Amino acid sequence: MSIGDQRIGQKDMLDDNGEKVGIFRWVATVVQLGEGGGKPIYAVDKSYEFEDGILFGRSLDNVNSPVGDTSKVSIVSGQTAIHSGVGKYAKASGTKHHKRHPDTGRFTYSFEVVCN
Repeated sequence: MSIGDQRIGQKDMLDDNGEKVGIFRWVATVVQLGEGGGKPIYAVDKSYEFEDGILFGRSLDNVNSPVGDTSKVSIVSGQTAIHSGVGKYAKASGTKHHKRHPDTGRFTYSFEVVCN
């Protein structure tokens, strides 16, 4: 792994009934290597695409398996800064919080945004 390496991906976002409500896409770029076997730091650009618009966010993640990897539980909770949007979410700002269930690996997202 080297600085500048990227990991990209996407996952469907589902409501409590399992119905698709959007798509989560990300690009995670290594910005700092872990020292002495530590975890690397990723700058992660994220988009949350819904039928009526898209929210854009950015975060720093410090895990072995950045965003979206459900093969093992590594991200328990965290937040993403929302910095813009399009459609219904034009000029959005705020945060997206997430929690991950320790047994199922399932995420719950909550968005706190304003659109000026």
